[in-house]
Amino acid sequence: MKKLLLCVLTFVVLSIASPLLYPENFSELTAALRDGNADTVLVTERELPQCDEKMNSKTAYVINGSEGWICLNEEWIYVENELDCKTDYQREREADIVVTFYRELPSCDQELDRKIGYVVKHELGYICSKGGWVASKDIKIFTPKKFQSTNKVKTVPIKDPRDGQIYKTVVIGTQTWMAENLNYKVENSSCYQNADSNCTKFGRLYTWYDAMLACPTGFHLPTKAEFDTLIATVVEGGLMDIAGKILKSTSGWLYDGNGIDSYGFSAIPVEHGGMNASFWSSTEFEKGRPYILSLNSEITEADLPAVSYAKSVSVRCVMD
Repeated sequence: MKKLLLCVLTFVVLSIASPLLYPENFSELTAALRDGNADTVLVTERELPQCDEKMNSKTAYVINGSEGWICLNEEWIYVENELDCKTDYQREREADIVVTFYRELPSCDQELDRKIGYVVKHELGYICSKGGWVASKDIKIFTPKKFQSTNKVKTVPIKDPRDGQIYKTVVIGTQTWMAENLNYKVENSSCYQNADSNCTKFGRLYTWYDAMLACPTGFHLPTKAEFDTLIATVVEGGLMDIAGKILKSTSGWLYDGNGIDSYGFSAIPVEHGGMNASFWSSTEFEKGRPYILSLNSEITEADLPAVSYAKSVSVRCVMD
């Protein structure tokens, strides 16, 4: 109902602003888009053809973003995003190809054009379009249990000789990471909300200078480049903005922001009651402003901003 009202409002506003540009059947065209009766279905906006006299009043539905477009007066007019269209791509459907890793998708040739591939490790659909696989969070794919990720990742325990604590480690690509937050007590470290039980649950929080010396022998605080490698490894050349979803744990995140934890990194939310997780890097953007790996419950990306060295942040060590 909200979408219908938005479309009607859009029509009214545009009609008042430019009465000569919008035909009487403009609302019918938007309704056709909502009903899945677009003249053409595209994967990305860049595939929109030239809007000329021949294309006038033609409609296009763009899968990525669920966007509606109408060609009017030699210009593509953006109608609405997140359209609840009844196209094959909006209905829950089975993927044409199911693979575990992105690299296992076959070459996207003319024979596979518009076919859908499902990557289990990403829990994401990819569309074969113009010679390449395009990731889309807007495709609804039915995935039988046998194709769903089990998140069973082999971990190896290591012992910190300084205090005897045991940590899980996991191999991700060429790197070996701690799969838990460091909980080694140093003078200026702290527990979230100053509760000792939170150190047991979340590990300790460190200022940057303390974090630089906190990892046990054989491990070190990762550089920004090592975080970049981690992100590139888990997305495997696929959609970069799902890296956070892949690295986050499968529970504990607010607002339905849980991850899929495909590689066992198991980032848990420590800050703001389950909203954020941050990890120090050893690399400074500028003096006093090191990079952190930042994950948030409301987004699927993994970000690497620079913050003040005095901030209290979690630590994940990587093997030398």
